Amino acid sequence: FSAALKCQVTAAEKKVRNEVLRNIGVKKNLAFRWAQVGSRASVVVEEWISGRGASGLTDNYIRVLIPEAGIEKKGKSINVLIKEVTEETTTASVSLSD
Repeated sequence: FSAALKCQVTAAEKKVRNEVLRNIGVKKNLAFRWAQVGSRASVVVEEWISGRGASGLTDNYIRVLIPEAGIEKKGKSINVLIKEVTEETTTASVSLSD
C-alpha cells in the first residue's frame, strides 16, 4: 500500500529518521537504567563471563553485570542492588538478602 503513495520518503531521509529514532532509544534506555540505580531487582543469571562475573536480566529486562556472583549462580534467580550505570553496562551487587 505505501509503495502506491505519491509522496515517497527517500532512502536518505529514511536513514536520517532511523538514526534519530535509534538515538532517542539509546537516550531513553540510559535514562531508564539510571532511574534504577539504588533499587533492588531480581536477576536470572544467564552466563558467566570469565574475569568479569555473572550477567543476567532483571525482571524489567535490564542486562546487568554482577562482578561478585560466581559461576555457581548460573541459571538461578538472585536479588541484586543496581549500583552503577554507564552507556555500555549496568552493574549490580548481590543483595544482602541472598
